[in-house]
Amino acid sequence: MKKIVLFLISIMFLFFSCGKKEKTYNIICLVDFSKSIPQNVIESYKDIIKNNVVKSMSFTDRMIVLPIDYGSQTNATEIYHIDFALNSYEKDMDSPAQKDRIKKRRFDESKDSLIKTFDSLYYAALSSREKLSKKTDIIGALKETRRYLDDKNEDCENLIILFSDMVQESDKYNFTSLRNTKDAERFLEKTEAMEIPKTKVFVYTGVIQDFPPDQYSALKTYWTEYFKKYNINLLEYTSGGTSILEKTLTGRSKE
Repeated sequence: MKKIVLFLISIMFLFFSCGKKEKTYNIICLVDFSKSIPQNVIESYKDIIKNNVVKSMSFTDRMIVLPIDYGSQTNATEIYHIDFALNSYEKDMDSPAQKDRIKKRRFDESKDSLIKTFDSLYYAALSSREKLSKKTDIIGALKETRRYLDDKNEDCENLIILFSDMVQESDKYNFTSLRNTKDAERFLEKTEAMEIPKTKVFVYTGVIQDFPPDQYSALKTYWTEYFKKYNINLLEYTSGGTSILEKTLTGRSKE
């Protein structure tokens, strides 16, 4: 009787395990190419995308990199695009005993190969968009992400990663004078609504020397309240590490 019970439990475990799917991430990186961003910070944005984002991606994930500058929406361009789900990392001849290990090795090799091409595409975009770098349209870039959101696949989660000092400087909105909580509240009343459903947002400003602390604090207050106002899930806003992002990417669960 004990053996029968154990057998039934094993069958039930296999049944529920097979029914679970690993969560897929649709990652949209928005990178600030504005002249206000120092070159070393633009380099750090690139390195985070390569070393923290791409390397943490799984077999069914996809990622697109879009620019933030004066033409964020009016002259939008895809800097980089990866969809790992389009590739197969298994072959019929693979040994059953080594199948998972071989699949992971091929996948890692594929990621390493793609990472090597990223630098040249990143610098090419930076150069070609120099004429658009005098202003910064973060709101336009956020609007542009709606073209790439996946709101149909229940197993997919959208992640938007903003690499920017978060100083909106466009014809319509200019945050360069934003310095305190009252400024943040005043700007919040004027800014148009944003709809980005089923999305988690991460903001990485980078460490920018001589960036006024009061401006950083006021901008963080504004954007935190802005995302809250329009029910957008801001998980991290920082100038330094990417711990919450990495935890999100590597700690995904099956549902």
